[in-house]
Amino acid sequence: MLVMLVWLCGVLVAYWTSPVSPVTDSSTATPVVTTDTSLGSCTEETIDDYNWPATAAGENASIICPAGTQGQIYRFCKEDATWTVVDFTRCISPSLSNLQTEATTLENSATEYLHLAEDLQNASKPSKFVLSGDLLAAIAILYELIEDSFLISCNATSSVVENFTNAVLTTTGYLLDTEYKSLWTEIHQVSDENAVLTLMQKLDSFSIDVLACLSQVNISNVEVLSETLDVSLEVFQASSDMNIVFPKDTDSNTNQVTVPVALLSDTDALNKNGVSIVSYKTLKMLLPSSDVNIRLTSLDGDLNSEIVSITFYPTQLSQSNEPITLQFVHLLSGSDPVCALMDFALSASIWNVEKCQTVSTTSEFTTCNCFEASNFALLMTLDDGTTSTVPLNPILTTGVIISLLFLIATFVLLLFVNRNLESDWALIVKCFLFTFIVNQIIFLAGINATDNKFVCRMVGIILHYFYLSVFFWTLAQAVQLQLKIVQASANPATISHYCLLGWVTPLLVVASAAGLKSDKYGNENYCWLKIWDKVIYAFIGPVAFILLVTVSVLCTSLHGCMIIMKTDQKGAIEMMKLKPAFRALLVTLPMLVVTWTLQSFAIDLNSEVLYTVFAFCYITQAMVIFVLYGVLDEQVQALYRSKFGHNHKAVQDSSNKMWSDKSERSKTSPSNFRASSVTSFSSRASESVINRTDWNDSTTSLSSSTARRLKKNLVIPLKRTAPSPTPSQTQGTSSRT
Repeated sequence: MLVMLVWLCGVLVAYWTSPVSPVTDSSTATPVVTTDTSLGSCTEETIDDYNWPATAAGENASIICPAGTQGQIYRFCKEDATWTVVDFTRCISPSLSNLQTEATTLENSATEYLHLAEDLQNASKPSKFVLSGDLLAAIAILYELIEDSFLISCNATSSVVENFTNAVLTTTGYLLDTEYKSLWTEIHQVSDENAVLTLMQKLDSFSIDVLACLSQVNISNVEVLSETLDVSLEVFQASSDMNIVFPKDTDSNTNQVTVPVALLSDTDALNKNGVSIVSYKTLKMLLPSSDVNIRLTSLDGDLNSEIVSITFYPTQLSQSNEPITLQFVHLLSGSDPVCALMDFALSASIWNVEKCQTVSTTSEFTTCNCFEASNFALLMTLDDGTTSTVPLNPILTTGVIISLLFLIATFVLLLFVNRNLESDWALIVKCFLFTFIVNQIIFLAGINATDNKFVCRMVGIILHYFYLSVFFWTLAQAVQLQLKIVQASANPATISHYCLLGWVTPLLVVASAAGLKSDKYGNENYCWLKIWDKVIYAFIGPVAFILLVTVSVLCTSLHGCMIIMKTDQKGAIEMMKLKPAFRALLVTLPMLVVTWTLQSFAIDLNSEVLYTVFAFCYITQAMVIFVLYGVLDEQVQALYRSKFGHNHKAVQDSSNKMWSDKSERSKTSPSNFRASSVTSFSSRASESVINRTDWNDSTTSLSSSTARRLKKNLVIPLKRTAPSPTPSQTQGTSSRT
């Protein structure tokens, strides 16, 4: 009896002192509202409209999942009477629940596997999952597809095998999208700290099964390229003597993998072998933090590259004398690069640095040699100020400032000579220059504002808008020239129309791009779009369209101008006035394209050579704009002649405004032309009369009667006051008669 009493006391003590862990199975979880506070309790709390009741330490509280989902939400009260994060991993939408049921009833039918894989692909697209339970359910379904799939027996046609592989890899890419970063974080905190690492290992095993099946159905390669991962699965005949390079279209700004063909020594029954290469582009952002999974830490530094996985078929490469060469692009600035591979068997840290060698390194890339097939990455000691503002390159800054001074000088000069803003062409050029100036000021002030992510993103969006606006204003110039030629006798467009084209149209384009991919604006190095990212086409596409339309309009305008010059002598005079505008636009447009391209590459590659070339071209472009739009402008030259010419008063009064918003065809009428000729002939003698007559292009033309009266008043008095001929002149005239 005494022994039984002691045993019972021991059981009771063990029960009350043993810790209680969070639930791992929804079937065992029940809502708990505890009044026993002997161990303390978590206070009642409301978060995001969810009311969590007071719960005893070491217990779980649960409430019903949001509408449209099944299951319960859990929250654990820790021993120190503090709440953990809210656990939504058991909240599943009906569509995912149905797919889970379908996955458990799969037979070894290739068609059923393919249909389920395609359904899961459609259900897993970015932003479709709101709760972590859906993401966890999708991962479980994916594992059902790849662990015991028909690929093991490969009892399927080649098209089914290829489509199934594409669906699985595409779905994996969707699950690794950064849109699901918060869901991955929650899963790592409350469910499985190795969740994303397990997915990598599952994909490696799946790659071997795929390569084996591809060998049997005579498919040489399957390739999937996406924003989250790039996958290449290739099968070779044993007689192949070519090294494997991935990606095939390589450039200096991407990760590169080179696998020597000598490493593919083993073959299968069909005398074939293969290799799988997977580049995980977003995995760095989805890995759990070191406080959640201590095994991801390393004394050699922090992860600073994409993760590249290499798998061999039919046997995995364990040790080799000939290395696999990998080039990693640095994601952040840092020092002391160390090449490493993932060894999941290690307990302290999964990073193994003994089986890889660092061959060479620059500020942007590091090349590694590794002697074993695995998952590879680059560890670096990141700079302390990687998120702080980095000063602009002095060469770049100097070039932009000097060009900015030339642009401001051109703008002020045109504003001074055309203070009344009467000409559409002058207004369009001023808007073009103003937009260009604001763009450069924002560039200097904010291109390196990387310390604040929101500000950096806004700077990138604003720069996108003003860059596009500059090109749209060049299109407005071309359109204005075209309308001058084909509709010279009308007033077809006002400055408000050009403002809609130059300032409103790019706003619509940028709003669409920013609404879809706002996170692509700005990065750790500068506040602009990465030139290697697909979202850069939101700028390149509209610019290419603008260039195509502008060139087409200019060609049409030049053709019409040449026709008028050949067929209409009076119209040819007016067409000659358009020559400076054509010249300015034809020279400036290609220079804008060249300088923008140099600027983008120089910033992205951080190259001193490109900085120098860009600064030279940028200053040259600004000087050309100053000369073509400023110095050679008709009004600027007229002002110069009026101030410094010998007969500046007559020149000033007789100079016509080049760009008129009114009719221009009417001023070339015969009577007007005769009156203009008489006036030019008698300008000095009749200055007072001329000053009372408005010779602006936008005024109404002189009538025929006015021209005759003017001729009578100006020419006849000159005949009356002419000196009498000398006798010798009279005699000479008589003799000639």
